[in-house]
Amino acid sequence: MDQEEERQAVLDVKAGATDRFALLVDAHKGALFNLAWRMTGSRSDAEDLVQEIFVRAFRNLGSFDPEKRFFPWLYTIGINLIRSRLKAVSRRRRVLQDQEKEGAKEASPEEAFLEKERAGQVQAALLKLNTGQREALLLRYSQGLTYDEIADILRISNSAAKMRAARGLDRLRSILSETLLDKG
Repeated sequence: MDQEEERQAVLDVKAGATDRFALLVDAHKGALFNLAWRMTGSRSDAEDLVQEIFVRAFRNLGSFDPEKRFFPWLYTIGINLIRSRLKAVSRRRRVLQDQEKEGAKEASPEEAFLEKERAGQVQAALLKLNTGQREALLLRYSQGLTYDEIADILRISNSAAKMRAARGLDRLRSILSETLLDKG
């Protein structure tokens, strides 16, 4: 869904065509699930969060400026809800080992095992980062947002967004290096 289609869907929903909200849900549910799952490490928490994000977005759509991009606004709601959930839930975090990529080519059992193990190591390493670094990394590299968009979503300066992403990437590399040394 391009920006103009998104804007029109928002205007339609604001005008009373609430069924058009389904287009916005379909366009962004995968990205929000990915963000929530990577932030929490739990598939069921991520599913709950995505539902709650869209409920809040629907309820607050009246405050959204249709001249701005919908995606960063929605992500701001998502980040705030995820932060709240992380604070409310105990610090126990599970690592999901059964991550599967949609549309992945058929791999040998050994390749599939190694890919699953690598994905688990990356997920475990992400969960060791502080929340701010994890948010910045996921928004930048998983969602492909610009530093300006990240800064808007996280309500920080552009330079702080760059710094969080850079420090998070350095820390992630360090954690993964330690993990590989421990296994060797």
